Amino acid sequence: MVKTPYQNVKSFRSKIRKRRPPTSRPTERSSPGWSSAHRIFRGDEHDFTPRFLATIEPLVAAGKLGPVLFQLPPNLKMDATLLQGFLAILPRSLPAAFEFRHASWFADSIWELLRSHQRAVCIAETETMTTPDVVTASFAYYRFLKPTYTGDERRSMVTRIAEHIAAGRDVFAYFKHEETPEGALYAVDLLREATGAERAPA
Repeated sequence: MVKTPYQNVKSFRSKIRKRRPPTSRPTERSSPGWSSAHRIFRGDEHDFTPRFLATIEPLVAAGKLGPVLFQLPPNLKMDATLLQGFLAILPRSLPAAFEFRHASWFADSIWELLRSHQRAVCIAETETMTTPDVVTASFAYYRFLKPTYTGDERRSMVTRIAEHIAAGRDVFAYFKHEETPEGALYAVDLLREATGAERAPA
């Protein structure tokens, strides 16, 4: 299954402070296949428990919780001990992905650490750096952040995502948000070509 902007709502500023718990109304009104994903970034990582877990409890209860993305600062170099300690406090039931924005994290030891906890690597692709496309969990998480993509690049995306689907993994894929419609159009094409769907349910 591929989650697209139609089926997955991503909270880009999932701040802990002054955040009100979500009501059950959005989950009750959502369509089948819809889920809510969240991003925790910069200083939030070690402050989210237990308050953040409380805010997403309605989503958990309704089966509408998508993956939580933990985005590390670009100046944070690899610290396996730090990561191990944080992984140890995450509830096993929480689907989580990690975006490493310093190349020192791109190491087999980090991938194995994530695998041991069933946490996904966020495969982030920018104009300056691309995360190695490795599998460390039962789902895949992509952030396609370049402003434009060639036809060959998009076909490569479809091939890789089709491989995940064939292996039984869910895929969460996001394109860069801009004032132009390219990202949304890429997402529609990716969904159609990878799954054969015209578009996700409204």
